[in-house]
Amino acid sequence: MNVLLDGTDFATSGSFDFNGSVDLNGTLGLVVGALLDAEAGDTFRILDATSLNGTQFDSINFEATGAYEFDVIYGTDFVDVEVLSVDPGPFNVFGDFDQDGDVDADDIDFYSGNVNFEFAQGEFAQLNQNSDGLITLADHDTHVFTLVETSNGQVGTFLGDFNLDGQVNVLGDAFALVGNLGNENAGWEEGDVNADGRVDVLVDAFALVLNLGRSNAPSTSVSATAVPEPGMLPALMIASAGIASRRRKAG
Repeated sequence: MNVLLDGTDFATSGSFDFNGSVDLNGTLGLVVGALLDAEAGDTFRILDATSLNGTQFDSINFEATGAYEFDVIYGTDFVDVEVLSVDPGPFNVFGDFDQDGDVDADDIDFYSGNVNFEFAQGEFAQLNQNSDGLITLADHDTHVFTLVETSNGQVGTFLGDFNLDGQVNVLGDAFALVGNLGNENAGWEEGDVNADGRVDVLVDAFALVLNLGRSNAPSTSVSATAVPEPGMLPALMIASAGIASRRRKAG
């Protein structure tokens, strides 16, 4: 039996409701979602039945519980999970997957190779930003848009801001991408916008050009952001293709 605890409305967390008797056996697997917001003393009803056969599960597997410590409470017709304590710790920053105290490119790179997992569980549960149980590109993009910290003191940026300075430009970002075209072991800082581990024209360069000139500065709105010149996309793609071609020939 696997249960996902997530969000702030405990009634919507994973639970089982049976109109009958239930045998308690096997393993109880508890997975903590990225959006769980609970305090010590909070209780989750994970199993409700007419009656229970047995006194407890054979084993309990708490996965990716992070700062939370839990206890399992058995009743005659229910099973609850209680939050015993919440330890924020020095590095408990939402989205700080490597727990170094900030949300940066290293954290974005945790998605590389993990997008499209069938189920976000265990150590990968933290990557599931929208609590649908899957690790998708939407989770990766949400992380970039709403959690990553930029050097200008803001939170959240655009696809293509590879140096995380809060703006997508040629000098800091386009040069990084073009210089890494064809790189098959790339991360965010090298120009990989979709966490597939490589830098290419079709996805990565295109995403950069679409956002070229955008800034997350408070005074900058989407309608007022700079729009790339019409010839910028063809020029960048031609330059990118030329570099990629030279690299193939050199190889």
